[in-house]
Amino acid sequence: MQGANALIPLFVFPYLLTTLGAESFSQLVISETLSIIILAFVLFGFDIISVKKLTNATSVSEESDIFFSVLYSRLAIFLLLLPVSVPVLIIFDWKVLQLYLLWILVPLGHILQSAYFYLYKQSNFILAITTLCSRIAGLILVLYLIKGPGDVFNVPLILGGTYIVGSLLSFIFAISYWQLEIKLPVFKKIWSDFYEGTSYFISNVSVLLYRDLNVLILSLVFKDPNAISIYALAEKIVKSAQAVFRPISQFYFPKTVVALRGYTLPSPGSLKVVWMFTYKQLVLFSLFFIVGMFAIFSFEKEIISLVSLPVFEALVFSMPMMLVIYIAIPNYMLGMVGLNNLGCERYLAKVILMTGAFNIFSCFLLAKMIGALGAAICFVISEFLLLVLILKKYKYTVNHV
Repeated sequence: MQGANALIPLFVFPYLLTTLGAESFSQLVISETLSIIILAFVLFGFDIISVKKLTNATSVSEESDIFFSVLYSRLAIFLLLLPVSVPVLIIFDWKVLQLYLLWILVPLGHILQSAYFYLYKQSNFILAITTLCSRIAGLILVLYLIKGPGDVFNVPLILGGTYIVGSLLSFIFAISYWQLEIKLPVFKKIWSDFYEGTSYFISNVSVLLYRDLNVLILSLVFKDPNAISIYALAEKIVKSAQAVFRPISQFYFPKTVVALRGYTLPSPGSLKVVWMFTYKQLVLFSLFFIVGMFAIFSFEKEIISLVSLPVFEALVFSMPMMLVIYIAIPNYMLGMVGLNNLGCERYLAKVILMTGAFNIFSCFLLAKMIGALGAAICFVISEFLLLVLILKKYKYTVNHV
């Protein structure tokens, strides 16, 4: 799943930049980023609280209650936000708004996919197959049908449409295979989901503020399609590299949780425990990064001839930004894994929100002054600020229980 979600965009978006040109490509990525905002609201933290609830379920009926309660809750958010978001987006041009309305197929696909349920069942094969097939189908259709700037509206239709088909198949399989009972919406349960997921929702939205909004900010204060396109593609390359390494972090997730059972609060001792599973990931990424740098600068001419000059420029631009992964891995392990399992969910949500606010302010300032470079600097510095705030929580000595 992570391979499909991370690697296939590395084929799709460089091709789109070359085929659509800088102006249409910049409008495409701006509108996609707007849809990611809707996605952050739709997710709401239900994945985490739902798995916790499902582990305590004792019957298919209880599993069905949770499954359909999450479905209805997410649909309610989606249907409420969609009409509200349209007038707000008047600040962008009409073409961006039209593309955004097509990109919302992706958040809708996430609603139907119900990936958290497969994770709870520890049976991800069908989900992986439907995800992979939908991504490959989207890639093939993009390569076959997108031939110029005039085809830009077909891109979200293709990528969103294929994703929805895969999500619908996984949704139907989950209901039929695990024999879930169809449930009607119950307001009390939906409200309970909202209440329990609020702290996780704040974290999700705060992450959005410092990881996903720089493209939008750059487009508002530095209206250069070439700069927006190169930065957006470079950011996607970095995020794809992060996604490739995410399964490694997820592999160490349960091991870290087990190792932390002797600790109730953050401390220098618990920091050492989490670091034991973190430094191994940093070593692996270092090997990946060194090999990648060597390949790019050793075969520069061959890569340019294979892709295009703008794509190569974005690739080179992404190299310094790639350093953010050295910070993001410890942030995930020490923050999302460590602090969340040491009773500090609210602190983590607060510092992520502070980081997001800092990123928005600094990105508006630096992007206006130096364009894409300013957005890239904020992308890295914000992650570093978050690491400092997370480490601060570990500095107090707490007795080992």
